[in-house]
Amino acid sequence: MLIPAEREKLLSIIHKALKPNGTFIFDVINNNNTEQFQENKTWAFEANGFWKETAYLELANSFHYKNEKVFMQQHIIIDQKEIVKTYRFWTHYFENNDIVKLLSDSGFTSIEGFENVLPNTNIWSGDNITFYKTIKR
Repeated sequence: MLIPAEREKLLSIIHKALKPNGTFIFDVINNNNTEQFQENKTWAFEANGFWKETAYLELANSFHYKNEKVFMQQHIIIDQKEIVKTYRFWTHYFENNDIVKLLSDSGFTSIEGFENVLPNTNIWSGDNITFYKTIKR
């Protein structure tokens, strides 16, 4: 996830790299089904698995910051040597008008959104993802 200043810088770099009337295509998580994201806490012991090849304890939390339109998933991994590592995954979702404003402010035009491009298998696919196509002014 990019903070707003980083997002604006990236859009500026993309705009600068495109030729006049160049096309920019990307996707975002939209706000269609944000209620599917549940805040929760889980604990699990694994003999081995995703995080480590040896035994570990995983303490997982998920948070929804609605005002910021952000989900955060946190995984605290504790191994047999009591070494603790924390992993945080931040995901920003957008409303259509957020994207239109970002792109317009960055010098893009002819902004089109496309939903239901991907199969609908979970919160990270299907009608929860919007693809955008826009043109450099």
